[in-house]
Amino acid sequence: MSIKANFTVSREIIDDATRSLQQLIRIPTLAGEGREIDAANLLFDKARKIGLNCRVEQPKKGLGSFIAKIAGECDENLLLLSHLDVAPVRSPQTWRYPPFRGEVAENAIWGRGAIDCKGLVVAWLMVLQLLHHLAIPLRRGVVMVAAADEESGGKWGTQWLLENAPDVQTCQWALNEGGGYPLQFGKRRFLTCQTGEKGYAYLRWKSPHQRIRSQRFTLKASPTASHRRLATTLLPEALGRFPRLASPLIRHLQRNAPYRLNSDELWHDTVEIRSTQTGVELHLRGMPGVEIRQVIREVTDRLKLLEDAAVDFSAFSGTESPLDTDLYCTIEQVFERFQPGVKLIPHITPGYSDSRFLRQHGIPVYGFFPLPFPTPITSQHGPNECLELTGLRRAIEILFSVVYQFCT
Repeated sequence: MSIKANFTVSREIIDDATRSLQQLIRIPTLAGEGREIDAANLLFDKARKIGLNCRVEQPKKGLGSFIAKIAGECDENLLLLSHLDVAPVRSPQTWRYPPFRGEVAENAIWGRGAIDCKGLVVAWLMVLQLLHHLAIPLRRGVVMVAAADEESGGKWGTQWLLENAPDVQTCQWALNEGGGYPLQFGKRRFLTCQTGEKGYAYLRWKSPHQRIRSQRFTLKASPTASHRRLATTLLPEALGRFPRLASPLIRHLQRNAPYRLNSDELWHDTVEIRSTQTGVELHLRGMPGVEIRQVIREVTDRLKLLEDAAVDFSAFSGTESPLDTDLYCTIEQVFERFQPGVKLIPHITPGYSDSRFLRQHGIPVYGFFPLPFPTPITSQHGPNECLELTGLRRAIEILFSVVYQFCT
């Protein structure tokens, strides 16, 4: 079989995807409650009916992850990663439709997890179903993982699988959540591909000797490869080489856009100090390429806080995937075919996902769940989370084409 033009999925596939997403949303896999096993077993039953080689891993009670695999001719495997747990629901009475009903209304599927990340779970399942039913011979194999525990840190999900699941350990490439959000700069439209994530540090001191006010500030950081590509894509090349010029110019281009990137988050390390009745909290997000402990020392010296006196401490450095890989080039090529005139831009996100575990193992991973305009870039953890049916169809078509082109 040869796919030369844009691939289109049947009405039957979209109906199946819609039902599957409704069923997953109706399982309230809230972070920390350990109900991912129910969603993993649902996927297992569906995958077995399709004829896929699949299983469920449950390293801790309730924290089940689903794994399916289609073998290729060589030892290289592409990991299609997603997760089953969802963010908390605050003020459910403010939702237009109940957050765990999976309502289909207004040409969309409504509910917690529709975008983050059960919509992508279903998209990957449909991709594997198409590969299996079309009997497409693969050069590279495909491994799908719908992991537990992502919203709570990933210890019993992706991190555990990378240490204990041989088929996951054989993956040299990965696609995940975190990108695919539409943005507008001036009159031009773009879609993000997550190529990296900032590092994070949290420290808490109990009643430090001096009074420190709550504040937020930025630290100068060197631009990464993704930042340089972003700047030269959005701006004339001569201007894109200088981050100090790029930041205000990009902010100017977005002045009339419905959703905007935060310039501070985009170009700098960010520091937030919270003074509470019991002490002081430090939240730090650092760019890839910077040792997070070095930034911690710089900030604590500036605030005259003793790092060793912190009663709580956690930290990890930022990660970034290269832009010159076959997989990133494939994403660019396929997306250009589907959306001529809309350009892909690399994005270092301020939040973090399970992608950091993969990059720490040297695996290039790209966040790409292509969503339609005008999906808000911050919609996944808010009220009224929903995924348009036309967006689900287009995501399956684009992602299938990426996997097909990269693995055949």
